[in-house]
Amino acid sequence: MKKLPQPDPRADTKEYRDYWLPLFERAAKDPTLWALKSSSLVKAARLLRPEIDGFFASVRTMQANDSVHAGHDLAPVFMMLMAFAAENLLKGILIARHPRRVTPVKLAKWEGGGHDLLELAKTAKVTLTRDEMRLLLTLSVHGEWLGRYPCPLNHDDRLPRTTTSGGFAPLGATTAGDLDLALALCGRFEQVLEADRTRGRSRHPPPNPGLPRPAHSHRR
Repeated sequence: MKKLPQPDPRADTKEYRDYWLPLFERAAKDPTLWALKSSSLVKAARLLRPEIDGFFASVRTMQANDSVHAGHDLAPVFMMLMAFAAENLLKGILIARHPRRVTPVKLAKWEGGGHDLLELAKTAKVTLTRDEMRLLLTLSVHGEWLGRYPCPLNHDDRLPRTTTSGGFAPLGATTAGDLDLALALCGRFEQVLEADRTRGRSRHPPPNPGLPRPAHSHRR
């Protein structure tokens, strides 16, 4: 990935850094913001649901000469959005429990590269059923490539894997039930995050919010 341009020299001063650095740390350490970002992604996914449900319904009644339903290509996008939503919630849980993962200038490296939902859930010690573990693997695949690219980086990543029933299927195969399970699992992660956030508030009361804004606030 091409490196981003350096900050504008006019902003690279002690005064500006004294203002922007605390903003980064406060935002990264606030579990509520991780939950809100997840909520936005779930809302976007839900907007796709009627078209996807229409496609699944059409498959059951489709005749030989019928055209494919318009929602046939949206299930992977739904699952990608749900993968990003679950990722935000799991990272929010980890930060709520371990605020030191955030330094004043960056986040500590995430387990599994940050996008392996099974690894994040394992680190967060979230109990999962077998179906939920399978779903997190499916979601990870969608977040990595299936929801946004036509192919993965490596050919082997799209080859079928052995299923729990003893057969084999490509990673990322999605059913209508998976959509509901993804929503339910994100709902459970959200409850875990809220419980951790509440405990964190009781241990560490919030600072006085009435801090003055820096003198260099942007005015036109």
